[in-house]
Amino acid sequence: MELHATELLMDRRPMDRRLLSGLAAVAVGVLALAWIGIALTRETDRVASIWFANGFLVAILLQVSSRRWPALLLAGLVGNVGANLLTGDPAGLALTLSLCNSLEVMLSVWLVRRLVEEPIDLADGRHLAVFLGLGVAVPVLIVSVTASAVLMVMLGEDFLASFRVWLPGDLLGLLVVVPLGLMRGGSTRWYAQLLDWRLLLPRLALLIVVSFAVFYQTRYPLLFVVQIPLLILVYSHGKLGAAIGIFFVAVISVAMTTAGYGPMALVPTESGYERILFVQCFLLFGVGVTYFTGVLLEERTKLVATLRQSQMQFRAIADNVPAMVGHVDANEVYRFANSHYQTMLGLKPESLVGRSMREVCGETVYAVLRPHIQAALAGNAVQFERHAAESERGLHLMLSFIPDLDDDGLGRGFYIFVLDITARKQYELQLMASEARLRAIADNMPALITQISREGSVTFCNATYDSWLGLDRHAVISRPFDQALPAAWVEPQKAAVMQALDGRRVEVTFEYPHGNGLRSFRSTLVPQPDITGRTQSVYVLTSDVTQLKQVQKQLMLLAQFDSLTGLANRREFEERLDQALARARRTRLHVALLFIDIDRFKWINDTLGHGAGDEVLQELALRMRNAVRETDLVGRFAGDEFVILVEGIRSDAEPQFLARKLLVAAGRPFLLDDGSEIEVGISIGIAMNWSHEATPKDLMKAADSALYDAKRSGRGTFSLSRPVS
Repeated sequence: MELHATELLMDRRPMDRRLLSGLAAVAVGVLALAWIGIALTRETDRVASIWFANGFLVAILLQVSSRRWPALLLAGLVGNVGANLLTGDPAGLALTLSLCNSLEVMLSVWLVRRLVEEPIDLADGRHLAVFLGLGVAVPVLIVSVTASAVLMVMLGEDFLASFRVWLPGDLLGLLVVVPLGLMRGGSTRWYAQLLDWRLLLPRLALLIVVSFAVFYQTRYPLLFVVQIPLLILVYSHGKLGAAIGIFFVAVISVAMTTAGYGPMALVPTESGYERILFVQCFLLFGVGVTYFTGVLLEERTKLVATLRQSQMQFRAIADNVPAMVGHVDANEVYRFANSHYQTMLGLKPESLVGRSMREVCGETVYAVLRPHIQAALAGNAVQFERHAAESERGLHLMLSFIPDLDDDGLGRGFYIFVLDITARKQYELQLMASEARLRAIADNMPALITQISREGSVTFCNATYDSWLGLDRHAVISRPFDQALPAAWVEPQKAAVMQALDGRRVEVTFEYPHGNGLRSFRSTLVPQPDITGRTQSVYVLTSDVTQLKQVQKQLMLLAQFDSLTGLANRREFEERLDQALARARRTRLHVALLFIDIDRFKWINDTLGHGAGDEVLQELALRMRNAVRETDLVGRFAGDEFVILVEGIRSDAEPQFLARKLLVAAGRPFLLDDGSEIEVGISIGIAMNWSHEATPKDLMKAADSALYDAKRSGRGTFSLSRPVS
């Protein structure tokens, strides 16, 4: 009935007929057990000698959600009130005593659940201590005082007489019933845990017969005889047998004692209270001894099963480890060997057990192993490699002898662990050959190769260090890189090394004095992460890029400047013009653009030749550079077309002044290489960005238009175009 009700109440679905039937079952169970407790009470009149109902309800509440407690407590209260009314108690007294029982139940489960949230396991020392202290002793003591006071006030009962019967009666009820109620596995009912009813029923029948025999006779104090069948029941069924046995012993002993039978009749007293007290003490002692004996037996059974399971697991693990695993005692005799002895050496494991290592290995191999065996027996772990030439495949083995020490640190043998490392050895030889090839390649590369550890030490460098930096690479290894290498080499790369150690790929270009001058170097730093992604080292590949830098510089000059005059070419000039207009928008100043064209330059080329024309272009470029400010830009677009960019203009007078200077400079005779002199004239078109919204295209178009105006005006003059917007 109890566990069926519990399973119904543990269902978390909304209240329905299933839940109501569970509550009804709880109420009926409490009523039945309460009635039994009252019915067993004759001598004590009002106080039951043993009260099962509270234990029944506590066991249920400890297994359900606290949301179900109010409904269950109400069901228990109904059952208690019903039992009291059936035995003739007035309604007021029945309700009051029932409320005392409900208080005891509520205090017990609330105090236990405050400290133990998971399912209660009384085999757990902490759970048991919480249950006995807070779940039994404290609530029973509080309610015993309360109930005894109620009986004294309402019925005039003696307070101490009621207290000394109520207290052990409720203690027994909780100690007998709660363990029985908690013995359930998941949703399996408690009786399903019994291994065999055919074993339980005869033993339980024996206990009942012996209990009746002991408590029926009144001549001999034979209480100890009950313990014999009780312990037999405990031995066969553990804690469950203890709980069931104590329950039947309690019912029989209390019933027979209250009827005037049993060894308690030998107690020299006329007080029923005192006889009942002796029965309660006997039962409390029996609960303690029997239940804890059951716990110990169950734990022993579990330990034996665990040991057997551990042995099976060890054998399964050892047989599946890709190595020979064995154990040898202090006399060098095999006590265990796994299946790999047969796989690797062709020796059956069962044939090794009981034989000495000398016998198994043979004198030659034993002589090699003997120093390691003695070291292991002395308590020292040993690991070594040997080539097993005696094996069919010529195996290379790694052997570990691990001491097996007792609690006093004395050797009682050792474990053997043997790995076949033949494949690893072959791989190591291949790896050594590969490393030699890589070293040869690295040492002959025209670059410095360096590996720097996370701690900043040099762990690798190639032979190029000798020729480039004049350093012995062997003296550099294992030293901090900022100490092993010259300061002028380290400083430009130090920050890059730190960034690479943070996991970033970095490139840095720097100059270093080498030979008779400075040479340019470029280092690429590549982080090397470990399997967790954390940088463990940095590879540094350093190349001499001096010639590359020189070629790049020449290409840049060709890309930006006119090869004949050294002036900015069209591409460079247009980029600078765009930047100048952007600056002008910020400063609110103006920009002037001057287009310059040599008058009758075609005649010079046709008459004097292209060489003379080139001389005129070069000389005119020089004169224009001398006529402008350092901040002004002079460029040549093509042929005899020149341009000048002037920034920071506040009025159109400034570019006109510059135009006059240019006309004067160009008006001086040009002396050619052949000694002849010629007169050259120029025309100039000027444009200004009067509006800061003007684009480079607008400005160049305006300057070109002004240039044509100057040419139409007779050449040898300038023209200002305005405005440009």
